[in-house]
Amino acid sequence: MPFNWRNQPPAVLESHYNPRAAVGHRQAESYVAKYEKAAAVARERLRYRCDIRYGLAPKQTLDLFLPKERSSTVPAVIFIHGGYWRAMDKSGTSHLFEGLVSQGIACVSVNYDLCPDVTLDCIVEEMREMLRFIHRESEIYGIDPGRIFLSGHSAGAHLSAMLLGHDWSRENLPTRPINGACLISGIYETEVVRKISVNADVRLTEEMARRNNCLINPPHYDLPIIIAVGEKEPKGWIAQSELYKQ
Repeated sequence: MPFNWRNQPPAVLESHYNPRAAVGHRQAESYVAKYEKAAAVARERLRYRCDIRYGLAPKQTLDLFLPKERSSTVPAVIFIHGGYWRAMDKSGTSHLFEGLVSQGIACVSVNYDLCPDVTLDCIVEEMREMLRFIHRESEIYGIDPGRIFLSGHSAGAHLSAMLLGHDWSRENLPTRPINGACLISGIYETEVVRKISVNADVRLTEEMARRNNCLINPPHYDLPIIIAVGEKEPKGWIAQSELYKQ
C-alpha cells in the first residue's frame, strides 16, 4: 500500500514531504553547494546562450545549451529545476547537460518566478509561456519542433506534469508539443503541501491545490514517460510518483 499522508500527524508529514527536514538543513545546503560548483565548471566547457527571455516577468529566462557541431535542426530536452516552487535557479543545473550535448542534443534550462512573490497558478502559466516560446522560436535556435522532450526534478517534475496535462490542441501549437518526458522525484498531489511548513511560502489554497493537482490532470495524450525516484527518499515522497504512475 502506498504511504497515505491523510492519516499522518504533522511531524511525520514534515519529515516525508519537506526535504530539508528529512536530511537536515546543513546537509541540504551542502548538496546545493556541490551542485552549484559542478554546474559552474560545466558552464566553462559548454557552448550556451544565457538568459534568453521567454516572458516579461523578472525570472522568465532560459539558458540554451547547443552541440558544438550541427548541420541541421537538433532534438531538445527542456529541464525545469526544483526547489518547491520557492527556491533554486537554472544556474545550478548546467552539469546535467554535458552528456546530452555531446550526443548532439540541445538542452534548455528554465527559470521561473518563485513563491511567495507569485502563486503556483502563475508559475504554471509561465511554464506554458515557455513551451509556446520554444516552439515559436525553434527555427531561430535550430531546434526540431517535432523532437522536443521534457524533464524536471521535484517541483520541476510537477510543473512538467502540468504541461503534459494541458490541452494544447486549443492553441497554435502541435497537438503533441512534447514527445517524451522524464519526471524525477516529483510532488504531484499538491494538497499535501498545505499540511507542511513549506506552505508559508507557497501559499496554496484548497482551490489552487486542486487546480494544480497532477493526479486529476493526467497527460492529455499518449507519450513515453519515465517516472523516477531516489531509492532512499522518504516513503511519502516516493508514494507521490507511485500515485502519478497509476
